[in-house]
Amino acid sequence: MNPLQMALRIKAERKQYEAEEVIHNPDLHQQLLEAWRRDSPKMVARLEKQGILDDLAFVCQERMWRAAKDNRRAGLPVTDAREQAERDHLMLEPEEPEALETWAE
Repeated sequence: MNPLQMALRIKAERKQYEAEEVIHNPDLHQQLLEAWRRDSPKMVARLEKQGILDDLAFVCQERMWRAAKDNRRAGLPVTDAREQAERDHLMLEPEEPEALETWAE
């Protein structure tokens, strides 16, 4: 999928969730953006260039809540269900540093 298709898909998915009037946690939204800016600046730059940084944070959060609910239905305890959903959908793994940046340390 090319970047334009991805951007359109993310924007459409957000509109779908907004039409469903999902409950969105603005504090979690800001925490997610802060974590991405701190730990994945290259990804953030790409998403900002495409104009979908905020949309993707919204979509990732909603995907996480839905996955946590599915995980609970599958029998996972509440905390495990949410932790697994966060790992699967919030993209919190830091970017790998460039080889030269590693050498500079």
